[in-house]
Amino acid sequence: MKNKHLSQTELREWLATGEPARITRHLEHCETCTQVLETATDLDDRIVADLTEAFAAPEDVESRTARQVERRLRNEEAFLSFLDLFNIGWSTAKTVLDIEEDSQ
Repeated sequence: MKNKHLSQTELREWLATGEPARITRHLEHCETCTQVLETATDLDDRIVADLTEAFAAPEDVESRTARQVERRLRNEEAFLSFLDLFNIGWSTAKTVLDIEEDSQ
């Protein structure tokens, strides 16, 4: 492969598998094929910026999370208060009806 440069297909196969070893050897000595490979694998700055933006957390993620946590805690507190009302009713009914619970 001293005089012949690698095809795009050969370069893609080598990127995917690292094989065959002859391509690795060729790339070690051929500046042209190495440049083609680097150009093919470099991401455009615009693509990098788009990917960074797409995978970044929303700007207001902290405030939204804090609001949701506070809301959930308030809801849990309200629910527990509501459950306490049933406990008061049950305790009152036990006292009025003189119900003894089995402690077995």
